[in-house]
Amino acid sequence: MEYGYIMAELQKKDVLPIKKAIKNICKEEDFFYSDVIDYIKGDVSSKMHLTLFYGLIDKEINKNKLNENIRKIKLNNLELGKVFFISGYKNQYKLLCLKVLDKNKELKKVHDTFKKFPYEINVQHKNFKPHLTLAYLKPNFRLNHKINFPTEIKIRKITYDI
Repeated sequence: MEYGYIMAELQKKDVLPIKKAIKNICKEEDFFYSDVIDYIKGDVSSKMHLTLFYGLIDKEINKNKLNENIRKIKLNNLELGKVFFISGYKNQYKLLCLKVLDKNKELKKVHDTFKKFPYEINVQHKNFKPHLTLAYLKPNFRLNHKINFPTEIKIRKITYDI
């Protein structure tokens, strides 16, 4: 089953320095590509976004109410933290991520507003941890460089997708 998700799309010009940094620290042979899952394809920094909620059951959702909820979201910028890794499925790969800070819990509050819509609880992570996925890497990749990323990135718009 495909699930819907709410995402914060980012300003393209703000994404460019991050894309450039990925190209400086990763070589093509460092990237992991899945034969099974189409979105696991190496450097994904050009499609970088913040997933605010995942697992919405599209066919059961009142789209008017969902869009009304999206219109109420007042987020302009994301404050960025440090780079970290998440282990992928059965440690076949790892995700290079950039932490999104949520000091005032505003992102968590936005996330929670979508729990009133039909969603699959089994695909939700236990704790909402806002981050930007930059790349899927082979499990033996080691980060040997200090990376200087912007400390803030602008949100272009909030959208729903499947």
